Amino acid sequence: MTSSTGIDRDPNQALAKTDTSLSGALGGHDNALNFLRLILATTVILGHSVPLGGFPYPWLETWADSAVDGFFVLSGFLIAGSRMRLGLLAFLWRRVLRIMPAFWVCIVVVAFVFAPLAGRYPGEEYIQQSAIEYVVANSGLQIHQWGIDNTLETVPFPYEWNSSLWTLIYEFRAYLLAAVLLWLAPIRKYAAFIVPVLAVAAGGAAVGEWGYDMFGTPWLDLDAKRFFAFFAAGMALHFLGGWIRSSLVAAGIAGVAVIAIRLVSYPWYLGVAPLLLGYVLLVLGGRLPIRLGARNDITYGVYIYAFPVQQMLALSGGHALGVLGFAAVSTLLTVPLAWVSWKVVEEPAMKLRRLVPSHLFGRKYVARRSE
Repeated sequence: MTSSTGIDRDPNQALAKTDTSLSGALGGHDNALNFLRLILATTVILGHSVPLGGFPYPWLETWADSAVDGFFVLSGFLIAGSRMRLGLLAFLWRRVLRIMPAFWVCIVVVAFVFAPLAGRYPGEEYIQQSAIEYVVANSGLQIHQWGIDNTLETVPFPYEWNSSLWTLIYEFRAYLLAAVLLWLAPIRKYAAFIVPVLAVAAGGAAVGEWGYDMFGTPWLDLDAKRFFAFFAAGMALHFLGGWIRSSLVAAGIAGVAVIAIRLVSYPWYLGVAPLLLGYVLLVLGGRLPIRLGARNDITYGVYIYAFPVQQMLALSGGHALGVLGFAAVSTLLTVPLAWVSWKVVEEPAMKLRRLVPSHLFGRKYVARRSE
């Protein structure tokens, strides 16, 4: 989940940009993309409230999944611009700074703050050795240990402390693919033509393998194809943004189509929705006047802390609040933690980005800031 919502120009967007184009409407830092990411994060909280609070509304989980897809689309759009602007090492350094420090702090907080608190509840017990193992096992971003022994045994969704984190390894792998793909000179030069083809191919691969895993590897499982399809769609829209008109009417039609396809056929959703969902979000990002989160981006913190907060709320009898109340209270309790994460961990970490010069190792094209 990249936090930068500044849109940079690159050589693949050769046509003059106007405010009516997708890229023109999103130019600079004056856009609503961070607000949309907050909406997506709260949608995930609402969807997770169903299993975590023990509520019988599984259809809400469907839209939480689509919200995660939306994150990948926006990430692909922003990461494409970042990769074209930066050399390989600077790009990778900034991606590590954006994800890893806050992630490490989060798993430590879960292991040594949330879990001990949970151990004080009836029927729960905290084992410190398991907490240490939780931190060590998960420190590489791949989640290997989901629970901490003898905690979360009495909640509706037992034994898992932070099941939101499993998507982050796919996000980082997408960064690596973008880094390598846009390091190759022919692809950088003709990205506006090549990347959209790759996006369509990724969607087709996800559709073709729905229901089974052809390759059986972590990099090529169905989840990887799903997330890479949405990420690649975002990249494609970055490179095609100067040729695509930003239209609220068209976005409305595309939004209805995404919802309809999602309800009718999940395989078709994987194949068709990535570009449509990306268009909807990017049009709204350029047209909405709301700038909430533009200066202080708490979205990542909301995403990584909401799940353990919801588990603690479930331990405290949160089911009595109803699904909407459970989601609302979860959000209110998560926002302060996300704010602290941004101010104490994420923002200071990003200040280290200048340690690696932006031109190192492969910066051939120099992006121009929008005028």
